[in-house]
Amino acid sequence: MLYQVLTLLERLSKDAMGVVERSKLSASFVILFEKTAEVYFLVRRYKRLYNMESRSLGGILSKVVYVDNEVFEKDVADGAAAEILASRFLFSPTHISGGDYLTRLGQAYRRRVVVEHVRDLISEHRLASLQLRIHPEYFPLERARRISAIFPQMKADFAEFYRGEGISRVTSDFIPACEELVDEGFLVKFGGYYRVSEKAFRRYMDIQPPSGFRLGQQLREYLTQPMLAKVILQFLVGAAASSATSPQTQVPEPDSYIAIDTGLGPQPLTIQLGVEELVKALYGDKPFKIRRRGGLLNATYLLSIGADGGERLFVKKFLNWTDLKWVAARIWTAWVKDFTLNPSTRLATEIFYLDQLRNMGFNTPEVVHVNWREKTLFTTFIDGENLLEMWIRNTDGKEDAAKRVGLLLAEIHSKDITLGDCKPESFILSGDKIYVTDLEQAGYSKNRSWDLMELIFYPGHYLDAEDAASMARNIVEGYLRAGDVDVARGALSPKYLRILSLWTPFWVQKTISEAVKEVLES
Repeated sequence: MLYQVLTLLERLSKDAMGVVERSKLSASFVILFEKTAEVYFLVRRYKRLYNMESRSLGGILSKVVYVDNEVFEKDVADGAAAEILASRFLFSPTHISGGDYLTRLGQAYRRRVVVEHVRDLISEHRLASLQLRIHPEYFPLERARRISAIFPQMKADFAEFYRGEGISRVTSDFIPACEELVDEGFLVKFGGYYRVSEKAFRRYMDIQPPSGFRLGQQLREYLTQPMLAKVILQFLVGAAASSATSPQTQVPEPDSYIAIDTGLGPQPLTIQLGVEELVKALYGDKPFKIRRRGGLLNATYLLSIGADGGERLFVKKFLNWTDLKWVAARIWTAWVKDFTLNPSTRLATEIFYLDQLRNMGFNTPEVVHVNWREKTLFTTFIDGENLLEMWIRNTDGKEDAAKRVGLLLAEIHSKDITLGDCKPESFILSGDKIYVTDLEQAGYSKNRSWDLMELIFYPGHYLDAEDAASMARNIVEGYLRAGDVDVARGALSPKYLRILSLWTPFWVQKTISEAVKEVLES
């Protein structure tokens, strides 16, 4: 088919000279589908801006399009024509003339596509975006999906072209743009995949997730501009006519080309398993039980698999902004501590810091599965006793455990990481190891005194004054083995203690403060 079209392009080019002067022709290219073709001529100062005709080229039904090159360039640069023109680069066009010019335009467009989709991955997955494995196929497929949502007439073209070798050709076209962004530190090469770099994350970490595809919002604006409206409407008429008889096929799912690391290996984002589905996938037909853990405000569960419950997973459901626990925390700690409410952000934060701390040599549970849709995290279950339980139950070795937890917190702080919600339940002693859990409020922060304050004053709600003071004394002694004494002094700040006044009675706070001061003065 390519030979048939190319042999007729010379005649078509001569015909084009009847429409435009040769000196005004910037470039031309052809896109080949199974039974049809599209031929584009980019013309300088083309008065009609855009004109599409149907031709038969050697028996092949073809669209022949003449378009002003500046309109085409603006669409490449910023979607000025809703990408109905720039999106032709998603079909791996064959250059007929002006090859260097078309190569530059194609590279610019693909680069913009990659940057915009990386931006959106960061805004949606937050810190977890740093752990995503992104196959280069994701970028053209995701763009095709979004454009098809705005222009359903184009869906059949994408679905047809991306079958078989088509997607491989388009993906190869995207590799130079990805590699260019690797050289600039925007992406990180990871085998056959790419990762979001910290540079890219810092650039887009504060933007909100997109409420809808930007092209859809822009389309309404474009249609109010007479010149661009003419281009778009003529394109839509031609696209509607050609798609009327096209089979309704599907574009491959883009998220199947993104994976997040888990303890069981990379997990494609398209795999969103519930409890029963996960047990079936990992353990077959073994029976299972799920039991709620923690208090009324916690959405955490123990999943026991097998007749004897010998295999266990920990399940954590990240609730939305109506979750009383975090709404109350944010209101009560206003101007002192900023708790994150958004469930997606909290989920992403927990995933990131579980992995980050483990890579730094600390013990954390391993991620087994992530269900982004339901905001549910499955991790390995740590069989042990948390620090608060040890003191409530008066377990042997509780004083040494408190010192070890204090030292561990200081070591984490030395990495410029704070836990944010640093309760003694977050530290689980299992054998000779201490595991750090509940990291949804963790972050790179200098507010270390908050962590230590919460760790030493929070238990005062459950323990009598003397036991709470003893626990605090041991924690601070351990912390000062590697931590900053000013952090410990800051933990006694009245602005923090006022926040806990409804949780830990003031007389218990006073006893704890006196014990900590004795350690600081010794």
